[in-house]
Amino acid sequence: MRNPEITTYEPKNKLLSNYIHFYYDYTLKDEEYFAFPSGNTIVIAIENSVPHYVKNQLYLAESPKHSTNFFALNKFSSPLLVKTKGKIREFVIIFKPHGLAQFITCNVFKKVLFEPIEFNKLLDKHPDFFDYSMERKIDLFETFLLQILDVKQGIDIITKAIQLISERDLSIEEVASACNCSYKKLYRLFKLHCGVTPITLKKNIRFRKVLKKIKTDGKKSKLSDIALDFGFYDQALFNKAFKQLTGENPKSFLKNVRILSESDMYFKTLK
Repeated sequence: MRNPEITTYEPKNKLLSNYIHFYYDYTLKDEEYFAFPSGNTIVIAIENSVPHYVKNQLYLAESPKHSTNFFALNKFSSPLLVKTKGKIREFVIIFKPHGLAQFITCNVFKKVLFEPIEFNKLLDKHPDFFDYSMERKIDLFETFLLQILDVKQGIDIITKAIQLISERDLSIEEVASACNCSYKKLYRLFKLHCGVTPITLKKNIRFRKVLKKIKTDGKKSKLSDIALDFGFYDQALFNKAFKQLTGENPKSFLKNVRILSESDMYFKTLK
């Protein structure tokens, strides 16, 4: 990705900040890059293109014959190669792990790439959406979201569980106990609201915390010390877990990756 920095925008509405981390817009032009796992769900309005997902690769090509639509990318646990052809304009919403499920009416998380058809009603009303300013886009989108918000049963358990996973080094069994529910119930709620198992989400969140720690500390901390801080008592195990999520060992990854925002977006540019 060409630009050294992406400007992100936090939700304006306080209620929606429970479900959304931030927004950004971007224009891709004949690019190839790797994106990496996180705990979030990505929703993208794409102008004149229909994305195709095949075996950890996402393809987007400019085509005037295609309309503008929203697409959602579920959480993934290995590097995602993105290839674009032509000029692709995007409006991107980074939902919190449980966020998107509160605005859609059916469970579509079984697919990696899917279409939240409810959102396309907004684009039907505003065919010139991509010609609006970012402030206008956010205002329209948030007004629309508040109209379709439907908080699902069990969201209080999910919210507490995600907070525990993010802040404490607990097993999933301990998280379930702290939430006063069975492991089986917690597993079911995570699949329903987050699209992944608690274990997968925990791995992705821990990976992002490791990256943030490395980014914050710079060269002040050794990788071995950071590994210990996050419960990896064997350097080889840390390297193996890191490679599963990035395709590289930590040193190689940190040498090649680019941080394009203060909101901790990491990409490895190939083209």
